[in-house]
Amino acid sequence: MESEYNRANALFNRARAFETLTPPDWVAANNDYKRVITEYGQNPDAVIDLIVSASLLNAATNTTKIDPRRLPEALDGYNQVLARVRETRGAKAQELAVLAYHNMNFDLRQGTPEQRKQGLAGFETLVQRYRTSPLPEVRLWVVSALVNLADETQETPSKAIAYADDALTLTSALAAGVQERWKAEAALKKTGGLFKLGKNDDALSLSRSLFETNYNSTNIIQRRIAARAALNILVYQRDTFPKKLAEIEAINQEIQTKFAKETDRSIQIFKLRSF
Repeated sequence: MESEYNRANALFNRARAFETLTPPDWVAANNDYKRVITEYGQNPDAVIDLIVSASLLNAATNTTKIDPRRLPEALDGYNQVLARVRETRGAKAQELAVLAYHNMNFDLRQGTPEQRKQGLAGFETLVQRYRTSPLPEVRLWVVSALVNLADETQETPSKAIAYADDALTLTSALAAGVQERWKAEAALKKTGGLFKLGKNDDALSLSRSLFETNYNSTNIIQRRIAARAALNILVYQRDTFPKKLAEIEAINQEIQTKFAKETDRSIQIFKLRSF
C-alpha cells in the first residue's frame, strides 16, 4: 500500500509542478490528475482517497482555465469531489469540500446570468456556513468568497463596502503568509464602492495606503493591487481636476518610478495607461 501511496503522490506532485510553470501547463497537469483518478480512484486507503479527491478538485479547477466552454465538465468534477468527501471525517476532507464549493461558485460566476446568480448565492451560503470555522484554509476561502461578493456588487456600493469590510475583519484570523494579500484584495474592492458613493476623500486615502503598502511587496498580486490603486488615484485626478497638471504629473511620475523595474505584464499595462 505504501508503494501505491508513493506513486499516487508522485503523480499528484508532478501535476502540481506543471501548474507552477510560467506559463502554467494546465493540460499536462490535468493529464497527471486524470491518471491519479483512473489508477487510484477505487483504492480503499483513506489517504490515497484524499489524493484522488484533491486530483478531481484541481482538474476541475484547471478545466475552465483550459477552455471556459467546458464549464459543465468542471461542475461535474466539483460535484464528484463533494460527493466523495461528504462521508469523510477530518480537517483535510472539510478543506477540500469548502474549496470545491468555492471554486464551483467562482466558475459559475463566469457562466450564464442564471449560473452567475447561483454562484453568488453559493458564496453567500459558504460565508454563512463556515465563517466561524477554526480551520485556517476554510477561513481563507470565506474571505475570498466575501471579496468575490464585494466585486460582484460594485454597482450597489453600500453592499460592496459591507462585504469588503466583513472580509477585512476576517483577515485578522488568517495565517500571516496570506493575510496582507487578502487585506489588499478586500480594501481594493472597498475603494470601488467608496468612489461610487462619492466618498472620494475616503477612497483616495485608502487607495494611497494600498499603493504605499503594497508597491514593493514580494507578492505579485499585492503589487498589481498597488498599481491598480495608483491608477485609480491618477484617473480620479485627471477626471476631477484636469487643469491641475502639476499634481497629475507628480502622481504619474511616482507610478513610473516605483514600478520602474517591474516586469509583470499586468503592471506594465497599468504603467502605460497612466500616461
